Amino acid sequence: VIPDQFRGYNYIEMIESICPQVPQLRKVFVVGKEVPQSMVSLSRITQQPIEDKYPKNYLEKMRYKPTEVSLINSTTGTAGLPKFAEYPMCARLTVGKGVIDALHINSDDVIAALSPAPTGPNILVYFVAPIAADKVVFLERFTAEEALKLLQKERVTIACVVPAHLALMLQHPTLERYDLSSLRALWCTGSELPYQVGKEFEDRTGAKVVNNYGGVDFGGIVSTGVNDHRDVRLLTVGVPRSWTEIKLVDEAEQEVLRGEVGE
Repeated sequence: VIPDQFRGYNYIEMIESICPQVPQLRKVFVVGKEVPQSMVSLSRITQQPIEDKYPKNYLEKMRYKPTEVSLINSTTGTAGLPKFAEYPMCARLTVGKGVIDALHINSDDVIAALSPAPTGPNILVYFVAPIAADKVVFLERFTAEEALKLLQKERVTIACVVPAHLALMLQHPTLERYDLSSLRALWCTGSELPYQVGKEFEDRTGAKVVNNYGGVDFGGIVSTGVNDHRDVRLLTVGVPRSWTEIKLVDEAEQEVLRGEVGE
């Protein structure tokens, strides 16, 4: 699944150049206006009334089994070589249920992904929205102004952010001109959240910043919640999520005592 072009790079030409080396590749879906006949236009698909062609239970046979891998995600390589992490469906459901509980998410929520990666804060898009049947909106390339426009236009209720996003939106000279009254929470992860940044964003917008921690290899493991006291949300990464067990170990992989440093 590719865009036709993005940031000046032609993805269609890229795929066409590698197709001869990948004979098992049967379908290429393209987001964009210029789609070759050999590829499938996503825009065209969304305009076709497939309900008239297939029975209502057609997708039932496509369901993932609980232990079947349903997502392959890539790490950034900041702590070593980049690698792929496999997520079985039961892991996605477990992580997703924990986030739904922390944010009190329901089907009326609109979730915005302000960063492009399928990792970090955007686990709401891939793990939560499919369970809660939420609308999802994407920001193609982050700038503070484009983010604020998207939040206002789409009446976003939950935004997926890293601390730098909050800082940049706070620096925007016309932040208060945007109607962010629909925004009730910001799911924040990826790096340490400066307390003053979280506090100022809450004071100026009325939305709550929810801090959490996890990793691509194992998903999210701890988080704060929308009902937690502000100091808990901004100064900690919360408690283990539903159905999650955690232990801290030393370099010899022996469990450390409460209050000691471990990983």
